[in-house]
Amino acid sequence: MSEKLKIALRTALAMVLAFGIALAMGWDKPYWAGLAVAVCSMSTDGEALQKGLLRIYGTLCGICLAFLLLIVALQDRWLFIGLIGLIVAISTYMMGGTRRYYFWSMLSSTVLIVGIFSGSDAERAFEVAVLRSQETLLGVICYTLVSIIFLSTSTSKHFLTSLTAHVSNIREYFERVMGGQSGEQDGKGLDQLRAEIASMQTGLHGQLDVAQLDSVEIWEARRVWRKVLEDLAETVDLMEHLHLGRNELSGIVSTEVLPEVRAFTAEISRRLDAVRRLIGDGNTEPGRVTEHLDLEFSRESVAKLSHFQRAAITLGRDRLVGLDRATGGLLNAVAEARGQGRFSPPKATPAQRCWIPDPRRLLAGLSALTACWIGCLCIIYIPALPSSPIWVMIPVSSTMMAAALMPFFSPWLILKPVIYAMIPSAMVHILLMPHLEGFLQLAVLLFAGVFLICWFMDRPEMKMARSISLILFVVMLQIGEPQHYSFTYAANFAISVPFVILIISIARIFPVSFRPEVAMHRLLRRFFDSAVYLLTTLRWDFDRQPPWFERQWRLYHRRQIASLPSALAMCANALPDAALGKASRTELTNLISTLEMLGNRMQDLVSLRDTPQALGWVGELKSSIRNWRLGVQEIYSHLAENPDNEEINDLKGRLQAKMAELETQIQTAMDKDTEGRRSEADDTSMYRVLGAYRGVSETLLSFVDNASRLDWTRLRETRF
Repeated sequence: MSEKLKIALRTALAMVLAFGIALAMGWDKPYWAGLAVAVCSMSTDGEALQKGLLRIYGTLCGICLAFLLLIVALQDRWLFIGLIGLIVAISTYMMGGTRRYYFWSMLSSTVLIVGIFSGSDAERAFEVAVLRSQETLLGVICYTLVSIIFLSTSTSKHFLTSLTAHVSNIREYFERVMGGQSGEQDGKGLDQLRAEIASMQTGLHGQLDVAQLDSVEIWEARRVWRKVLEDLAETVDLMEHLHLGRNELSGIVSTEVLPEVRAFTAEISRRLDAVRRLIGDGNTEPGRVTEHLDLEFSRESVAKLSHFQRAAITLGRDRLVGLDRATGGLLNAVAEARGQGRFSPPKATPAQRCWIPDPRRLLAGLSALTACWIGCLCIIYIPALPSSPIWVMIPVSSTMMAAALMPFFSPWLILKPVIYAMIPSAMVHILLMPHLEGFLQLAVLLFAGVFLICWFMDRPEMKMARSISLILFVVMLQIGEPQHYSFTYAANFAISVPFVILIISIARIFPVSFRPEVAMHRLLRRFFDSAVYLLTTLRWDFDRQPPWFERQWRLYHRRQIASLPSALAMCANALPDAALGKASRTELTNLISTLEMLGNRMQDLVSLRDTPQALGWVGELKSSIRNWRLGVQEIYSHLAENPDNEEINDLKGRLQAKMAELETQIQTAMDKDTEGRRSEADDTSMYRVLGAYRGVSETLLSFVDNASRLDWTRLRETRF
């Protein structure tokens, strides 16, 4: 039986079963059970079970929180609305930082449902809460039973298959990066391959979350599988650094400075192939990695290079050393996860937690809060408002999901699928439902409708349309006991939809705009402001531990420059063609890639601040490095305000002159040191620092060149 048929059958069977039990029990609003089935209608058992559990947990926690609100603010309307808005804002903020975002969505939705349907009546609120929890649990149980007993699909196999394909892509990416192949191969460019790897890497943790629910083997080794995904992420990150840092890599590959670089490439490729085969076939012998590869420079070849070239290859070798350790740990962890022995990984240093809120998530919460208050005000000041709960529930739920997960998504794009789903559902409610006699005929109608929706909307790109169609079909049928039929209900619902989308659109542009043209400038400004702050931290004394708050600010700004390029990439994808003007999307993509590389260079530079430094070199180069830092800060400040500022070209020339002056000063200091007072370790430390400064400078100049190709005037135009 095909997957397409399985999904359609189990969703339709579970929907009929859920409605049948709810009607038999005489429960009001049985479509709540149907909604639980609709949101659980994923492709595999583990995904459905995870979504169902999150829906149950979120519903129960939301009920408890709603009761607390009713106790505190039942007699004060404005306090009650204010507290509900606060819960919505906090839930939206939390959704942006976790894979289990659906829990927070259900928590806030349940608070809204209990608060709105209760009508400030404590007894009614208790009835709504009990009914909501009963029918949510019923829908989840029905779908889970149908999935497991009749039409089971293994999530663990899907996870292992995806992981195998991911490792194969990583291996191909590594071989092409080390081989200097950037063009298309088998119809796939290197940048496209990198994008596929990044996309799949993001979804692997979620796949593991659901795979461990339907596989005992993965559940028992779930911590080891987490370690596998962490090692994979570190491996991909190091490869991206090698790919983006072409100067460092070309210096190693194109010269004989590292005699063992070809053997190193072959060994890393062998490890990745062993990982791939081990994941696909647990019986493969992996070969334990206990020793690290030799990556010593050839002194004769290095002596022929300039100081900046030595700095570049020093950073390149550091990345290769990190790749050696990451792939070795990856192979050992996969072997342990597949039962090929127990290896003791090195103890990981716990990551420092940043307590400063993320501004993007704060703005998302503010947007959801705006939608909540607009909907509540509409209900209060327009007493005859048709389908009044819709004016709060749909705008808030949609705004939360969009602001937290798809911040640059235009709400008007869902108008067409809503209309296409609403018209057939309304016709069924008005024309067919009055002629049904008994539950058997209703069950046939339910089964046929749900089956057809799932059958014809099975493609991944139609997932949103399928969810909208199922939800509207279940809600607009208005199945209940006793049964009522009303053209007015369908008409009121249809009239409400455009106004609901209008509320979502207002929350998207007020008080802060999420339009891609506006958001792009805001995100760029925040990136360069964070870069300026990180440069100022280089002034800290090496022998002084900065206070906790300063360390928190530095961690916050480091996370900003690490995460903002991906947000800018989402923003760039959502930009309309009219906003680009004369520029092409390829030029915009190159700008975002260069910005990501600049963020990586800044991370390298700031990380070196926490490592031991050659104090002799620090004294020699302090003045020149200070002048360089001030020059880069000035360019960053101009870019934050106006990326196409004409003064930037003059600043570029001055920065290049400062880098030449720095290299001259290094050579002078080397010539003075005739007695060899500086050790080889001191020189290596100096080259790492010099390479980091050089990397920032070259990438910054490349960004300025790419920025000059965009039509910034067109990007700033107000567009509706």
